[in-house]
Amino acid sequence: MLSIGRQSGRLADVLVAGPGTFLDELLMRLGGANAFADAPARYPQVSLEEVVARAPDVILELRAEPVPADVAAALVSDWRQLSQVRAVRDGRVAVLAGDYVVTPGPRLPRLYAELRAVLESAERRSHPRPLSHLPPAPPPGEGRQEARAPVLFSPLPGGREGVWERGRG
Repeated sequence: MLSIGRQSGRLADVLVAGPGTFLDELLMRLGGANAFADAPARYPQVSLEEVVARAPDVILELRAEPVPADVAAALVSDWRQLSQVRAVRDGRVAVLAGDYVVTPGPRLPRLYAELRAVLESAERRSHPRPLSHLPPAPPPGEGRQEARAPVLFSPLPGGREGVWERGRG
């Protein structure tokens, strides 16, 4: 699931990327399936009941502006109230932030590489539906820049929150 807009501290009015969006296409190219690929709009606002019903394996919070680690932690923590959702229960909620994340442009290969890394990291978290058919990373020089902002994952059951950084897994 690709959440592209909601107020921090409030798990309501969740705006997601739906069909026909560049984010939906990137996710498909990575071998993933958009939980809202059949939504009636490109960027629908969805209820929490709809999120529960669609049971996403991974929830990606995409933010247009860089966020400090404490804000990213709060964004992840907001989802804890939906512990019946597989992604939340299994600690596969991540924040990806930066001005290149929600607007397609010349840094699209960077976003592709970072989304791929997040999905691979989620798979390593004992993903019940393997994502092992991810396409290869972009060629050298395309999307290989180091991420400026870390990606925060929610805690594993019985674990602590941790920050995922490129190259550290």
